[in-house]
Amino acid sequence: MEFNESMAQTDKAKADEAEELELEESLTPLQRVTALCAAEGARNRLNGVREMEDVMNGISVAEIESKLMPLLREAVGDVEPIVRQGISQHFAALAKVYVSKCQSPRAALDVISTQLLPVLEKLLRDLFDPQVREHAVASFSGLAVLAAQKCKEEGEVDVGEFFNNSVMDIISRIAKSAELEEQVVGAELLGGCATTLGRQLLLEHFKLIEDLGNNPMFRVRKIVARALGEIAKVIGSDDAIEKIMPLLRTLCEDKIWRVRKECCATLVPLSEVCSSLLFSLENAFTNLHVFYFAFFNMSFFYGLSVGAADIYVRSPPHSPLRAVLQR
Repeated sequence: MEFNESMAQTDKAKADEAEELELEESLTPLQRVTALCAAEGARNRLNGVREMEDVMNGISVAEIESKLMPLLREAVGDVEPIVRQGISQHFAALAKVYVSKCQSPRAALDVISTQLLPVLEKLLRDLFDPQVREHAVASFSGLAVLAAQKCKEEGEVDVGEFFNNSVMDIISRIAKSAELEEQVVGAELLGGCATTLGRQLLLEHFKLIEDLGNNPMFRVRKIVARALGEIAKVIGSDDAIEKIMPLLRTLCEDKIWRVRKECCATLVPLSEVCSSLLFSLENAFTNLHVFYFAFFNMSFFYGLSVGAADIYVRSPPHSPLRAVLQR
């Protein structure tokens, strides 16, 4: 069942009115889920999705791959958002069970790269439901952590190569999409997976971070501004000075106050990496008190003023950060 925009919610009336499918008690759990996923009415198909985790716990890896994964792939393309939301919400739990049943870390990595990530990418690129994308982003970060654990357990797997060819490949593809909503998702994935991706990959793909930080869509720039502090923690002080500070300076002067507010918030994690950098931001905040009183009723400066005040309160009494904000 392939999903497209013209088909969206075509059976909504059926979903609202359909009675629960009556199934024979003699059916096995796998047969029951198969029948539910093929049934009319979104409510039945959603129930099938919800029962997948229990079924997965009771069957072999071979049965999961041959019987359950086709149902999962079809549900990802369901015409009803409620079914796709169900898959997105339960995906992390399903992935954890599937990976736990693999006989070796290498087999688990194969499952992650060939079975789970392709399905999850479709959820991340669902253009018609933000809730689907939201849950998929969280599941993606969790799956990346799980993959990193399996890489360490295997020992012989090159973590950087595995992540570059799987996790980072998906992030890059989504972030470079022509669809604005997918660019937002790409920025969220970079921020959420920064720690797991590690220093080497972040530096190799920093051009992508810079491009997102200069994206025409303010929502993308806001997400990047929020993530810079965590990225700095991963890449370290020297590279933060060279790469993050120029981008942060640009974002501090953004015309959208929400972006500037995120810049203020990112100063706290950034100061944990290299507090001396804060003095180089002095120009962004020197006239903060002047702007605040002169334009007290204008939202143009609201983000910078409120964000800076919040950071001032949360910072240590004698930190360089307060010294900058007091000027």
